[in-house]
Amino acid sequence: MIDVASMDDSELEQTRRDLVAEQERRRQRAEMLEQEQRLAAEQLAKLDRQPGDEWQPPTTLTAYRRGDAVTHDGVLWRSLVDGNVWAPGVGGWRQLGGEDGTPAPWRQPSGAIDSYRIGEQVIWQGQVYRSLIDANVWSPEGHPHGWELVDQQGTEPSEEPPASEPATPTVAVWKQPAGGHDAYQKGDRVTHADKLWESTAEANVWAPGVYGWVAL
Repeated sequence: MIDVASMDDSELEQTRRDLVAEQERRRQRAEMLEQEQRLAAEQLAKLDRQPGDEWQPPTTLTAYRRGDAVTHDGVLWRSLVDGNVWAPGVGGWRQLGGEDGTPAPWRQPSGAIDSYRIGEQVIWQGQVYRSLIDANVWSPEGHPHGWELVDQQGTEPSEEPPASEPATPTVAVWKQPAGGHDAYQKGDRVTHADKLWESTAEANVWAPGVYGWVAL
């Protein structure tokens, strides 16, 4: 909080100018975001995408939205995030199961963006497993306590698998994103200035310690 009571006239004037400049910066940024959203909506309307259409490499304006369904390499996928410019199988997508309710095979998540949530089911080594935790990036073999074995109807859990220490996921060093296509997502973790940080915002392009991060 700014202590205006201790400022002289010149400091107060400089503070006023800084506040006016910040307000103008935010106004311009809001206008740019609004224009970008309008252009994106126009581009998406022209594409007339339908659920299950073949995935096409998008631009920042035609990025896939959360919930969009596409076909890629003969497999049906659902986007997990807005602004998704990644190819299915790389990050930000979840392979969908069969029409008969059979879960999709387990795939190694790229990070928090496509980690498994509580209740999600996968096929692992021919058996059905249900995730017991959120932000689950481990396989049923790598972290047995994070999964439970269910029968083929997905109802009855088996005996608890033997305890095993989970492998610690590698935490990357923070790098300045170039834009929305490589921005950090909420829940992503990085190291920066000898600290571990977790993003608290989607499409996070700020540095840890500036905005949108919490030190762990």
